[in-house]
Amino acid sequence: MIDPGSFRDPSGHIFYKKNKVYRVVNNSYKKHYDHLMNSGLYDALIEENLLVSHIDTFDNKLDNNQYKILELDKIPFISYPYEWSFNQFKDSVLLTLKMQLVCIKFGMTLKDATPFNVQFKNNKPIFIDTLSFEHIDEENYVWKPYKQFCEMFLGPLCLMSYRDPTLNKLLINYINGVPLKLINELLPFKSKFNLSIFSHLVLHNLIKEGGAKKIKNKKPLIISKSKHLNIINQLISFVENIKLPGFGSEWGEYNEETVIEKKGYVVNKKNTINSFLNSKKYDLIWDVGSNDGLFSRI
Repeated sequence: MIDPGSFRDPSGHIFYKKNKVYRVVNNSYKKHYDHLMNSGLYDALIEENLLVSHIDTFDNKLDNNQYKILELDKIPFISYPYEWSFNQFKDSVLLTLKMQLVCIKFGMTLKDATPFNVQFKNNKPIFIDTLSFEHIDEENYVWKPYKQFCEMFLGPLCLMSYRDPTLNKLLINYINGVPLKLINELLPFKSKFNLSIFSHLVLHNLIKEGGAKKIKNKKPLIISKSKHLNIINQLISFVENIKLPGFGSEWGEYNEETVIEKKGYVVNKKNTINSFLNSKKYDLIWDVGSNDGLFSRI
């Protein structure tokens, strides 16, 4: 069965067979895939647990358009960016930026910058799209998905931090990214004095809107490797320091209050959960309505 979410990528697609996950690599992606594997980039990303692993397989017949069929390490639980907590979303941004730094060392770049390429395994973010890597030609380090990064990663994260932690749900309606114009309308005026927000979101939007009519005869932008690395490192530094402000929640102190008021109930519940865990080994446990995560941590 072909994954309906991967039909748009001309480089290949995902399909499922006998409870296994496979990725087709098309001939059009051969050059980039070979560089990913032969340059050492794939090994470096796997060693740092940044990218989902794969093995070549010949269990499935190739057609004339296909170069490889890969069996992927299966992610046990699929989640979506609009479901994530603030810290999960922040971790996905940092994963993508750190992957870009590693890519540059091996002469490659990420051609996509979307949180839909990220999943969580053992509570840590991992990149799942093996076809998102592109060989850098002619020493031009312009990051092609920079606008996509701002609309799908940076903008929503800033909205979560400065306006409301649930605003990642905008990605339900804006599946290709929250428009820069809307991001700027929603961000508090005071936040725009932050140099990173002004540079990547405010000024970026002004240039985009002002330059839309002057696109003809525009010379291609060229960025050096050192300037590109400076931009990525600056973004990492900014994102690492973004925090979620404190806000009142009906459930924030729920477990603490319950321990004080109903200590016996909490002890009994812990014992009940431990009895489940001791009686059977579970590959996946989902705590629905976890409050502050007390029982999840058990």
